Amino acid sequence: MRLNLFKLTCFLLLSVAYFLAIGYFRESSNGKVSSMTGVAYAATAGANNCASGANDTSTGSVAWSNPGNACSTGASTTAAGLKSSILSNYLKITQFGFSVPTGSVIQGISFSVTRSTTVNKGNRATDSSVRIVKGGGVGSTDRSDANNWGTASVTYGSTFDLWGDSWTAADINSTGFGIAISGKGTGTNSVDGTISAYVTATVTYQAPPNSPSQNLPSNGATGVSITPTFTMTSTDPEVDALNYKVEIYSNSGCTTVVQTNDQSASQTGWTGTDTTCGSPSRNCYSSGTSGSFLTQSALSGATQYWWKAFAKDPAGSDYYVGSSSCNSFTTTVPVSVVLTTSGLVSYGTISANSSKSTSEISQTQTVQNDSGSTENLNIKTSNATGGTTWTLGSASGNNIFVFEFKATGDADYTKFSAPDSYQTLATGVTASSTKNVDLRITTPTASSDYQQKTVSVTVQAVAP
Repeated sequence: MRLNLFKLTCFLLLSVAYFLAIGYFRESSNGKVSSMTGVAYAATAGANNCASGANDTSTGSVAWSNPGNACSTGASTTAAGLKSSILSNYLKITQFGFSVPTGSVIQGISFSVTRSTTVNKGNRATDSSVRIVKGGGVGSTDRSDANNWGTASVTYGSTFDLWGDSWTAADINSTGFGIAISGKGTGTNSVDGTISAYVTATVTYQAPPNSPSQNLPSNGATGVSITPTFTMTSTDPEVDALNYKVEIYSNSGCTTVVQTNDQSASQTGWTGTDTTCGSPSRNCYSSGTSGSFLTQSALSGATQYWWKAFAKDPAGSDYYVGSSSCNSFTTTVPVSVVLTTSGLVSYGTISANSSKSTSEISQTQTVQNDSGSTENLNIKTSNATGGTTWTLGSASGNNIFVFEFKATGDADYTKFSAPDSYQTLATGVTASSTKNVDLRITTPTASSDYQQKTVSVTVQAVAP
């Protein structure tokens, strides 16, 4: 009679990871890759009517009569007695009422002005100086028009004219933003120059993205993983591609930062990004596409946090706009399990259709709850690999083996019912306590080969 012998090694693997209160694994997923192109278009504000006209004596000697009329329906203001050597004061026209979004890149400024003149022996009114007004002060760049004043409106500046200065949205939105106009005559005969309402202003700019929504975790969410996934969505007015950022705070005012996770600094943890994302391009999500970030540094368990999402358009304004609210979430109590023994079981040589347990060979394994709370333990195993695979079954057969487990306090062994399927090992395992785990194998009645086999066992900790 031939005695068939098998040599078996069992590896006990422990999942030392954190799980949500409902007992799910924390798993990261690879993002989908799509194609996108960042396109920069300019937004336009205006034409806006002015609301204030004033006489500024920093140039010339002739004052404007009723300068506020430049901003009053159907009215006008006049500088009388102009000659080539006699200039008007500045007519300083401001308060255009802009609300350009913060973070916008200003690209151009223009003004529309309706001028007219009297005629005296061929002499007419013309520009002496036309300058931008920033913060109430008159600028240095002159955009005066060499043509004589007529009755049609003229445009100073353009969609790409910054008037020799740098601009922010706050500068444009300021009540001190505007235009200053000084007139003069073309000869020695006196003429009157008139400016009629309304003087208007138009601003072109590259707008930042719209304030992003905060999708997950939802506001007030509880039982959130200590490595949560954050999702957010923004759109861009010019359909530029986006970068996102997540900031986590320890206070409701969102001022004390715990973590900053900026996609423009690192792509680690961000999924669903485009192939153009990274260096040198930072166009990571098309406008309207949700960003997803898996926290890389674990937060504290059973703790309330707050968070905000930010979005920017690297090919446009390149300015981060934050979400309108500061949302809160509370993390779950983390659970985990560690192996306090070797994790390696060597059954040695076993004959066909025979059983052997770890208790018989003094290789009982011990697991410990190393979290601060009570948890449940699950266990799973695999098919036996090495040469011809042995399949896990409920009874021994040709290339079919039986594998069983028993924890401290169990009356008898429980069969593993299917490979890679968790079953309950123990419940109500208190903090820092341990469980002994024994494993019993029954070999196949026959095998296609007699090579050494390996079986893996995984123990999982989940919150009750």
